[in-house]
Amino acid sequence: LQGNMYVSGILYNNKGIVSNTFNLGDLNVSLYLSRQLGIYVGGLVNTNEGENAQVRDSANNGTIRAINLCGTANSYVYAGGIVCRNDTNTTNSSQNISFTINYGEIYAFNAKKNADNANNTIYTKAGGILSTGICNIVNTVNYGSIFSTETAGGMIGNIDLSSFNNDEVIIANTLNYGTVKAINRYLTVNGTAVYALYSDIKDIESNSKYISYGIVAQPFYQYCGALIGIINYANKYLKKMHFLSQDVGVVNSKFTIFL
Repeated sequence: LQGNMYVSGILYNNKGIVSNTFNLGDLNVSLYLSRQLGIYVGGLVNTNEGENAQVRDSANNGTIRAINLCGTANSYVYAGGIVCRNDTNTTNSSQNISFTINYGEIYAFNAKKNADNANNTIYTKAGGILSTGICNIVNTVNYGSIFSTETAGGMIGNIDLSSFNNDEVIIANTLNYGTVKAINRYLTVNGTAVYALYSDIKDIESNSKYISYGIVAQPFYQYCGALIGIINYANKYLKKMHFLSQDVGVVNSKFTIFL
């Protein structure tokens, strides 16, 4: 088996309207063979691809666990509570996610090294509403805790404006009540950093050794935010971004705040 894994609770590729849908099932996805590549998981929809794609009046109550131990050049992990991604279509000004709620916890674990000054590609992204991308997001709430080895946000894990040809969307009335935390790739055994094993990671929510509280070998370049993990403006700017409220606890991570 070689290739990517695309998983969603309701629909894989949305080019229309997803409305009044609810996912109650947990989504557990893992890769551990070197010839496999990326994991892309959405609580309701995997990809909002259509220019007018919408997800509204819906909710996810399933836990998402995305674990990639491949460590290859294309070992991506994207996990979103409502939609995984919408960055496959460069036109996003008419797309929207509205009146949606995520209750599920999200865990994104990647064996691949984080982005740094030499390689600025972000491979691991977790968001309570959307893992990566940007569109009109209005009247959404996240209650689930978000955990990631690299980038995590209560609303969106990563925004890369270079993926889109427009610069105007509206983000309004968006709340996060969930905790956002960074995950260690390593645990300490007799004072030595030991790489995580799949048998440990699959139960990561009950294994506090991997939740970052100053354990040695804490990876660098982790970005966690109450609403957004990190933004690549790419010489553009968002004309309309209005946050109503945010409430979150973040530990051992770099803060990126955009208002």
